[in-house]
Amino acid sequence: MSKAMLRYRQSFLLFSLLYVALEYVWIYFVPNQLDAALILEALPPLISAFVLFAVFRAHSGHERWFWLLLSIGSVLYAIAQLYWSGYEWIYDIPAPVPSIADLIWAMQSVFMVFALVYLLVRVKNAFQGFRFLFDAIILGVSITALSCEFIAKPAIETILEATSSWTMTATVTFYPMADVCIIGCLFLAHFGYGKLFHVRVMRALTFGLLLNVCADSLYLLRMANGNFETALWIGPFWSLGLFLIAYAGMASVELQVTGTQRDDSANADLMRIAYPYAALIALLFVMIERGERWELISVASTLIIVCILVRQVIVLLENDALCRKLQSSLERTRFLADHDPLSNLPNRRCFEMKLSEAIARAEREHLALAVMLIDLDRFKYVNDNLGHMAGDRMIRIVADRLRSLLHEPISIARQGGDEFTVLIERLEQAEELPRLANRIGSAIAAPLLVDGHEIRSSASIGIAIYPQDGTDAYTLMKNADAAMYRAKSLGGGRHHLYTQQLNGDLFKRWTMEHALRKAFEQNELMLFYQPQVSAENGSIVGVEALLRWRTGSGQPVNPAEFIPLAEETGLIVPIGEWVLRTACRQAQLWRKSGWLDVEMAVNVSPKQLEQDDFVERVQAILAETAMQPHLLMLEITESAAISETGDAASKLAELKALGIRLAMDDFGTGYSSLGHLRTFGVDTLKIAQSFIRDVAANNSLASIVRAIAAMASSLGLTIVAEGVEEESEYVFLRSIGCDRIQGYYFYKPMPKQDMEQLLMESAS
Repeated sequence: MSKAMLRYRQSFLLFSLLYVALEYVWIYFVPNQLDAALILEALPPLISAFVLFAVFRAHSGHERWFWLLLSIGSVLYAIAQLYWSGYEWIYDIPAPVPSIADLIWAMQSVFMVFALVYLLVRVKNAFQGFRFLFDAIILGVSITALSCEFIAKPAIETILEATSSWTMTATVTFYPMADVCIIGCLFLAHFGYGKLFHVRVMRALTFGLLLNVCADSLYLLRMANGNFETALWIGPFWSLGLFLIAYAGMASVELQVTGTQRDDSANADLMRIAYPYAALIALLFVMIERGERWELISVASTLIIVCILVRQVIVLLENDALCRKLQSSLERTRFLADHDPLSNLPNRRCFEMKLSEAIARAEREHLALAVMLIDLDRFKYVNDNLGHMAGDRMIRIVADRLRSLLHEPISIARQGGDEFTVLIERLEQAEELPRLANRIGSAIAAPLLVDGHEIRSSASIGIAIYPQDGTDAYTLMKNADAAMYRAKSLGGGRHHLYTQQLNGDLFKRWTMEHALRKAFEQNELMLFYQPQVSAENGSIVGVEALLRWRTGSGQPVNPAEFIPLAEETGLIVPIGEWVLRTACRQAQLWRKSGWLDVEMAVNVSPKQLEQDDFVERVQAILAETAMQPHLLMLEITESAAISETGDAASKLAELKALGIRLAMDDFGTGYSSLGHLRTFGVDTLKIAQSFIRDVAANNSLASIVRAIAAMASSLGLTIVAEGVEEESEYVFLRSIGCDRIQGYYFYKPMPKQDMEQLLMESAS
């Protein structure tokens, strides 16, 4: 129903105007068809009642009861109009005054007044309640006096001259009194307090009610002039008034759906100050106009009253200016509390509140919605290499792109860091989401110009849908995060819809993280060792220390599962330090036993390289274990070095100065560049296993490996081929000048005891 009102609101207004025009055409151009004219007057209240009841059902909160009271009032009006028209149609004479119709019309007026008073009272606090009471008294007394003087009194006098019926007199008196209450409530609602409704709703509601009041007043003025016949030309005033009230209800539903805020203009502030004094001045002018004698004391009193009023208005205007300034500051404070200062987007707190409200609305109206969690894939690279100012500019650019791409009813927010969230309300088809995610991904992937650098980023997007993926804000956000994590684990630059399986993956990941922490604390981690042999004679010329994990039950855990998890959680920093210390200590023990006097290779994590005191920690371990620096080789990956380009170069230079040897691991799989080899001063180049597998049978791979070997040889680097499993691979690698071979063809990774046995055999 709310969607229909959104779609047909403007059409309804046009229909209302055409309907009223039709009434006038019928009255003036088909004068002999009185019955049809009376029927035309009976339809508007029925239509208004139906629309207002639909508004009541579409609304939430205390406002809905306001529209229900107006709907009941419209129903009563329709009943009264049908009785009045039926009486005139059956008996061919106007209904008597008073009649049952007048009683029902009186009840309709009571419901309208109750509706306005209910709304005013519901939004007041205790302090404003007292001001509301006195404002109502001021307006009530002044409007009552003016209404009685110019409308009710002449009408009553005319009636009393024509009849002595007290019921007719009471009926005629009731209408202006009810209208006075309606006008007073309208003034208080429209000018006195503001923010009861949006100005669009308040304007339509005010005009609608005032048209009803004007129609009542015109009818009473006719009675004051002694004319008691039916005046058909007044009827369209009531019709248009009821239509406008219904239109106001439809507009309020639209503003609730779109989330448009109510407003409170400066004009309303001015009227709030002026209307009590305007009422007093109006009565003063009447007193002057009706006065017969003016003495000095009356003139002086009047002048003093006017001066006091002017002075009070000036003071109130000053106070109002201060209040507006305070209001502006409060609104700015609220904005800052709900918005991210960097991107000017709503922040996490605001988004979670909006999401909870949207879920409540979707549950009430049986709708679907979706949440997207967006994570920038290369934000850390920008932050680390170009600085945090560049990272901030990147966030602002992405926020601007999202803001220009997404519009109502889609909401955007920044969660913090490099994460953004998107809320899609009133989701009609889930198929819309991948298309929207692709548009968002394309917008973010477009080149970014930051401080003269062209950056190409991408986004990992997780999507969760209400109600199938969660019925509360926490669950939806958690599941969207799981989907985003899955998209990132697949390489980033893509979106992923949440599935139940992801919960299992998350639980498994959390369980493994907990177990890994426990394993590190309880010494379940161990080192395996894999020899590196000379390509010429097969002798052991180096050893690489490899991290392994065997649970308390003896079950091994795949390094491809727990090492990336250790990287992500930061556990790799203390674990990596333990690996380095253990490997150096073991190498020294083997050297003292006379079994081994060759290099010990240890992998260095990107997280370790990011630590400010990484060089100092390595230096301390060398001193602690008495390890010779030239016998230690630290293996770094290209991506690890590049992600910390500025700091990495200086840290690696310090390590080189200590005498430690450096190896570039998995060369060819990352951002391969001769410049990187020169920048980082590596001694050894390790060709990635992906190039070694099937190299003897694949001419393309063979050409690549041959080129890498030639380049490394020309730079004077030691060449290590890892992952060698077949004799054909070994023969080819030896033929192109590889210095060392590492792989299952010679030796698998082995525990310390097996390595010691191998060393003893080699030594003998």
